[in-house]
Amino acid sequence: MQNRRREMSSGDQIALASLGVAVVAVAATLFNPQFQKWWRGRALRSAPITLGSISPAKPLDIPLSPGVVKADTKTLKDLQEALPSSNIEWLHLNDFGNAFQYKMVEKIESFNWRHKGPQHEFLDPELEKMRLDLRNSTENLIHLANRYTSYVDHDSEFRRIPDQHNDKNDRIFLQKAAEINDAAEDVWEKYRAIVRRARLKLALSDAEVEKEQ
Repeated sequence: MQNRRREMSSGDQIALASLGVAVVAVAATLFNPQFQKWWRGRALRSAPITLGSISPAKPLDIPLSPGVVKADTKTLKDLQEALPSSNIEWLHLNDFGNAFQYKMVEKIESFNWRHKGPQHEFLDPELEKMRLDLRNSTENLIHLANRYTSYVDHDSEFRRIPDQHNDKNDRIFLQKAAEINDAAEDVWEKYRAIVRRARLKLALSDAEVEKEQ
């Protein structure tokens, strides 16, 4: 009987050790920046695209004039050329906890420098506010990427958050990666919002003009 109790005790110890390993593995997964980024974006990936998700709920009260439609269509085209959708999608999919090609961030930095003047502003106040919000988000991303990362070596085009070597610094590393990932996600969301809203607003204004003719 005593031997059986000892065997059961050993089995309990093995089970407890296995449980501890499983808990550590789950915790490591939850704090992994790539997993966190995937988790945050799951709702957007699974949600169906509807008219309500393409544009704000506010209706188009007053159609834009033909002159404004023409000017803002050009502004939208220039914005999309300066920030290609492929570059924006890269921000959404990339995990900044890993090394990354800085030229992808430089394209966003170039957009910020080149799109400061009034010639790049939308005439429609709502679209211009969204553009300014987008620029604020890109500035924040550039700031964090430059502050928290450095080049892998002198001749490299890759940057990364410097390696950490203890538990405290590992937490700091994960925090920095999460901040950059969140900033990148913010740029992605605001870019999609302004492009969708602008396309819808300009198209509806065109339709109203054609209806009146």
